[in-house]
Amino acid sequence: EWSLATDNCAMWLNGLNDNLPGYPKVSCAMVPCPEPYMGEQPGAPPDAEAPLQGPYGTGVSGPMFGKCPVGMPWGTQENETMSRLANRYFKSFSAGHGWVFWNFCTELEP
Repeated sequence: EWSLATDNCAMWLNGLNDNLPGYPKVSCAMVPCPEPYMGEQPGAPPDAEAPLQGPYGTGVSGPMFGKCPVGMPWGTQENETMSRLANRYFKSFSAGHGWVFWNFCTELEP
Protein backbone atom coordinates (compact mmCIF):
# COMPACT_ATOMS: atom_id res chain seq x y z
CA GLU A 1 0.00 0.00 0.00
CA TRP A 2 1.42 3.38 -0.95
CA SER A 3 0.59 6.94 -1.93
CA LEU A 4 2.33 9.49 -4.14
CA ALA A 5 2.92 11.92 -1.29
CA THR A 6 6.25 13.50 -2.20
CA ASP A 7 6.71 15.32 1.11
CA ASN A 8 5.20 15.26 4.60
CA CYS A 9 3.52 18.64 4.22
CA ALA A 10 -0.10 17.60 3.69
CA MET A 11 -2.05 18.45 6.83
CA TRP A 12 -2.49 15.46 9.12
CA LEU A 13 -0.84 13.06 6.66
CA ASN A 14 0.76 11.24 9.60
CA GLY A 15 -1.99 11.82 12.14
CA LEU A 16 -4.03 14.61 13.72
CA ASN A 17 -1.69 17.56 14.41
CA ASP A 18 1.24 15.15 14.12
CA ASN A 19 4.11 14.31 11.82
CA LEU A 20 7.22 12.18 11.96
CA PRO A 21 9.93 13.54 14.27
CA GLY A 22 12.16 15.91 12.31
CA TYR A 23 9.76 16.23 9.40
CA PRO A 24 8.88 17.90 7.15
CA LYS A 25 12.38 18.59 5.87
CA VAL A 26 11.18 21.20 3.36
CA SER A 27 9.33 24.45 3.83
CA CYS A 28 5.68 23.61 3.34
CA ALA A 29 3.35 25.96 1.53
CA MET A 30 0.63 27.46 3.72
CA VAL A 31 -2.78 28.40 2.32
CA PRO A 32 -5.88 29.86 3.97
CA CYS A 33 -7.83 27.07 5.64
CA PRO A 34 -11.18 26.30 3.99
CA GLU A 35 -14.54 27.03 5.55
CA PRO A 36 -16.21 23.96 7.11
CA TYR A 37 -18.30 22.05 4.57
CA MET A 38 -20.58 20.39 7.14
CA GLY A 39 -22.05 23.52 8.67
CA GLU A 40 -20.90 25.22 11.83
CA GLN A 41 -18.15 23.35 13.69
CA PRO A 42 -16.25 24.29 16.87
CA GLY A 43 -12.85 25.80 16.07
CA ALA A 44 -13.51 26.01 12.34
CA PRO A 45 -12.24 27.82 10.50
CA PRO A 46 -9.06 28.15 12.59
CA ASP A 47 -8.42 31.45 14.35
CA ALA A 48 -6.16 33.70 12.24
CA GLU A 49 -4.55 35.00 15.46
CA ALA A 50 -3.77 31.60 17.05
CA PRO A 51 -0.62 29.50 16.64
CA LEU A 52 -0.73 25.70 16.33
CA GLN A 53 -3.28 24.41 18.82
CA GLY A 54 -2.84 21.09 20.64
CA PRO A 55 -3.13 18.31 21.20
CA TYR A 56 -0.27 17.31 18.93
CA GLY A 57 2.37 14.64 18.84
CA THR A 58 6.04 14.61 17.97
CA GLY A 59 5.87 16.69 14.79
CA VAL A 60 3.99 19.65 13.39
CA SER A 61 1.13 19.34 10.94
CA GLY A 62 -1.86 21.52 11.56
CA PRO A 63 -3.41 24.93 11.06
CA MET A 64 -1.47 27.94 12.33
CA PHE A 65 -2.65 31.54 12.21
CA GLY A 66 -5.61 30.59 9.99
CA LYS A 67 -3.45 28.84 7.39
CA CYS A 68 -3.18 25.13 6.64
CA PRO A 69 -0.09 23.26 5.35
CA VAL A 70 -0.12 21.80 1.84
CA GLY A 71 2.45 20.02 -0.28
CA MET A 72 5.37 21.98 -1.64
CA PRO A 73 4.71 23.27 -5.18
CA TRP A 74 6.74 21.62 -7.94
CA GLY A 75 6.40 24.40 -10.52
CA THR A 76 5.26 24.25 -14.11
CA GLN A 77 6.32 20.61 -14.67
CA GLU A 78 4.37 19.18 -11.71
CA ASN A 79 1.89 17.05 -13.71
CA GLU A 80 4.61 15.58 -15.92
CA THR A 81 6.97 14.94 -13.00
CA MET A 82 4.30 13.28 -10.85
CA SER A 83 3.09 11.12 -13.75
CA ARG A 84 6.62 9.88 -14.46
CA LEU A 85 7.26 9.22 -10.78
CA ALA A 86 3.98 7.29 -10.40
CA ASN A 87 4.70 5.19 -13.50
CA ARG A 88 8.12 4.25 -12.12
CA TYR A 89 6.54 3.22 -8.82
CA PHE A 90 3.93 1.13 -10.69
CA LYS A 91 6.62 -0.69 -12.66
CA SER A 92 8.83 -1.39 -9.65
CA PHE A 93 5.99 -2.57 -7.40
CA SER A 94 4.45 -4.69 -10.17
CA ALA A 95 7.72 -6.61 -10.44
CA GLY A 96 7.38 -7.69 -6.80
CA HIS A 97 4.32 -8.63 -4.78
CA GLY A 98 2.00 -6.07 -6.34
CA TRP A 99 0.56 -2.93 -4.82
CA VAL A 100 -2.51 -1.02 -3.67
CA PHE A 101 -2.55 2.71 -4.45
CA TRP A 102 -4.05 4.78 -1.64
CA ASN A 103 -5.45 8.04 -2.94
CA PHE A 104 -7.43 10.90 -1.48
CA CYS A 105 -8.02 14.52 -2.31
CA THR A 106 -8.68 17.25 0.20
CA GLU A 107 -10.21 20.65 -0.25
CA LEU A 108 -6.69 22.09 0.24
CA GLU A 109 -5.09 20.34 -2.73
CA PRO A 110 -6.05 21.04 -6.35
